[in-house]
Amino acid sequence: MAYRLPMTPEQRKRKNASIVAWRSRQSPEKKSERLRVELERKRSRSESKKEAERAATRIRRACATPEQKERARITTNESRKRRRDQFNAWQREYAKGRGHYLRVIRRARTKGSVGSYTNQEWEELKAKCEFKCQMCGRHDLERKLTVDHIIPVSKGGSSWIQNIQPLCKPCNSKKGARL
Repeated sequence: MAYRLPMTPEQRKRKNASIVAWRSRQSPEKKSERLRVELERKRSRSESKKEAERAATRIRRACATPEQKERARITTNESRKRRRDQFNAWQREYAKGRGHYLRVIRRARTKGSVGSYTNQEWEELKAKCEFKCQMCGRHDLERKLTVDHIIPVSKGGSSWIQNIQPLCKPCNSKKGARL
C-alpha cells in the first residue's frame, strides 16, 4: 500500500466544493434516501456504542469486590445528596423575595386573569402606602402585608399593579372576593 500525503487546505477545499456541488445536483428523492441512510448509520453506531458501554458496566459491577461495591454506593449517595443540596440552595435563592409573587401570578393565570407586576413594584406600592394595611391602618411591623386584588380575579380583575393593594392577612380574609 502506497503512503498517501495529507491533503493541503486548498485540496481539501476543492474536494469539499466538488462534493457539495455533486450533492446539490442530486434529485430530492436521492437526497432524502442518502440522509435516511446516514441517519440509520449514526443511530446504529450510537446504539451499539451504548450497548457496549452497558455491557462493560454490567461486567465491571459483576466483577467488583464487596469493598468496591460499598465505595460505589457511598459515592453515589454522596453525589445524590450534593446535587439535591445544590438544587435546594438554587431554589431558595431563586424564590427569595418572589414567593408571594409566584403564587399570586400562578393563581391569576389559572383564573384567566391578565397582567403581572414585579417584586420591586410591590415594594414601591407598600412604601407609597407607608407600609400600612389599607383597611385597618396597621403597620407592616405589626402584621405582614399581603397582596389583595381591588377587583377580585374571580370577578374579572387583572393582576396589574394598579389593581393591587396591600392588606394585612385578617383584613384580606374578611374582604374575600368582594369589591
